[in-house]
Amino acid sequence: MCMFWRFLVLSIGLSILCTQVHAGTSVRGRVVDSQGKPVGGVDVAIYIPGQFNPVLSAKTKPEDGGYSLQAVKANGAFDVAYLHSAYEPVFVTRLAQENDQVIVKVIYRKGEKKPVGAIQERFQSARRFSFLAMSIENPDSRGKFVGQFSEGIWGDLADPIEKSAVETPSSAMLGLLREDQSSTLKLRVLLGQSK
Repeated sequence: MCMFWRFLVLSIGLSILCTQVHAGTSVRGRVVDSQGKPVGGVDVAIYIPGQFNPVLSAKTKPEDGGYSLQAVKANGAFDVAYLHSAYEPVFVTRLAQENDQVIVKVIYRKGEKKPVGAIQERFQSARRFSFLAMSIENPDSRGKFVGQFSEGIWGDLADPIEKSAVETPSSAMLGLLREDQSSTLKLRVLLGQSK
């Protein structure tokens, strides 16, 4: 009888665990502009490395910039892409181990000046986009993936940092950002987006 109860408890435990894994991760939040105002109509999509299409997507609501994506099926890392024709695209890496993720994302209009932290985040986003592109094994699919985002990703990324920043960065910060910018732009060449 003792063996029966152990088996029953183990079976119930495994089925609860499997239900939690099967349910996936939820990602919800808001998208706001640099003034803190909600941005509606932003495509929020979940990308998994190696896959051309997003596994889930939704549009933000105009009234509050809110979105909700349920049952994200991912093992390890996935990316949340924020895409809108008037704003710079952003790719943010998340880990699937957290079940209920809340993200409030600030996005910037194309060409808008931004804090140096946001400039550095833009370089990170371009690097993550490059990683997602290179993880797609089929060259044709990779080319389509790169083509659909490349104008927005690379846009004014090569512009002088002083032109993009709202504040004047210290010389040390400027040197760090220029190095970050240079290494990020090298990825554009790797993706065949520049000479």
